[in-house]
Amino acid sequence: MASLTSLNRSLLKGTALFGGTQMVNMLTAVVRGKLVAALLGTVGMGISSIYMSTLLPLQQFFSMGIATAIVSVVAGISTETAEGARDLKERIEACRRVLLILSLAGMTFMMLSALWLSRFSFGDDTHTKAYALLGIALVFLIMEGGETAFLQSRRFMKEVAMRNVISAFAGLLISVPLYWWLGIEGIVPAIIGCAVVVWIYPRLMNLNYGLGCRTLSWKRTWNLGRNAIMLGFLLMVAAMLGNVTSYFLNVGIRELGSLSDVGLYQASNTITGQYVGMVFAAMATDYFPRLSALKHDNKEATALVRQEFELVLLIMAPIVVVLIVTAPLLIRVLLTEEFLPLTSVIRIIGVSLLCKAAYFPIGYISLAYGRKRFFFWTEAVWDNVKNFCVILGFYYLWDIEGIGWGMLVSGLIDVFVTSSVTQWVFGISVQRQMFRMFLPLLAGVSVCAALSFCDSPWLSWGGMIASAVLVSLVCLKGLMQRVNLKEWLSHRKARKAADEATAGEDDATTTGEA
Repeated sequence: MASLTSLNRSLLKGTALFGGTQMVNMLTAVVRGKLVAALLGTVGMGISSIYMSTLLPLQQFFSMGIATAIVSVVAGISTETAEGARDLKERIEACRRVLLILSLAGMTFMMLSALWLSRFSFGDDTHTKAYALLGIALVFLIMEGGETAFLQSRRFMKEVAMRNVISAFAGLLISVPLYWWLGIEGIVPAIIGCAVVVWIYPRLMNLNYGLGCRTLSWKRTWNLGRNAIMLGFLLMVAAMLGNVTSYFLNVGIRELGSLSDVGLYQASNTITGQYVGMVFAAMATDYFPRLSALKHDNKEATALVRQEFELVLLIMAPIVVVLIVTAPLLIRVLLTEEFLPLTSVIRIIGVSLLCKAAYFPIGYISLAYGRKRFFFWTEAVWDNVKNFCVILGFYYLWDIEGIGWGMLVSGLIDVFVTSSVTQWVFGISVQRQMFRMFLPLLAGVSVCAALSFCDSPWLSWGGMIASAVLVSLVCLKGLMQRVNLKEWLSHRKARKAADEATAGEDDATTTGEA
């Protein structure tokens, strides 16, 4: 493995790359939303929303989590030998065929159930044809997930980032002209067109890199693809259990409290999820295939987990303290003043986000190593049961503020209990980083949140701002030390000068020959 400094730079570069694409997605989504609202109106927006809310769960169900499982199955294959290169191509083709079968099954289901979906979603038969046609979009959505996963598993990160950018602009450049031309009738063609365009790019890139083969029997397809199928199935079950847990949490809060409390709980999740979800998604895109590729080398995998653990804390801690300080402003901007009672809840949840960040690199270990049973019992069963019991229990004791405390306690259990079990099972330890970095940052973030409860506005706001600045400066210094920015800039400057000198010599040689 490369030196720790170069590894930190690479991890940070990957995070910055995909964080940038996430920002592009957000900005284009805002622009697209404004234009679509103007072109379609409320009725058209409602129809489009119902179509997508039907299509996306079906995509999740019929893809069976295989797109994520592909990264774990394929990432660790070495292509240094002819046998390894052939094995890689065969496994990719096997997964591609499995996804094709699943996508065709999904399309068949949508076409056969189009009448029922129309009646259930809209109360009449007028959208039957639309749902039947959306089965075509479902095929490309499922296949595109697999093609992107192939690129991600081989760590073609620039191509994956470009796919994200194309996806963002496809939604803008395809849907808006169709809505302007056809109005509401352009919704279905726009969804299909975007799905096809987004599929084309990763497919062409995979063809360019020779990822796949055609001479593969169906028996061989099953033998090579069953690991991805089984792991993907468990991922789908875990996601479904998470949705069920969320449903019962909502029901439990309503039974113990009120519908208003359910709304406050969902609003707090929305604000904090939007705030940090982009960071976790950007980090996982690069970190997960890296870890999967090292599953047969525990020493290097341990080094990677430790470095990711440190980086994610140094990046997340400043974000969390800013969330704590600006919570009232975020509520006013994203919601309304009616939700201001959530201020203290969001600040407590902010502390729990640091715990989530600390558990983030460890939580991917079982998935990257392909340990299906361990993943199922820890991530699918234990995590959901724990969240339900702890959050609902604290809500019962302390009402809406108890939700924040419940999420914090649940996060602490992940850090100190679930992660300890995972580290013991896989022989990967981050205990030194835990005590050296996590506990001091947790203390700093907790102080920032605790000061918000002071009665004196001067002490409260002054203390929060001071502690937020201190935590941010400490994290910035830590990042600078780990990436050695000064050395990196000097190296880039020297390399640029060498390139210019080489170009000058080439020009002189060309002139002399002339």
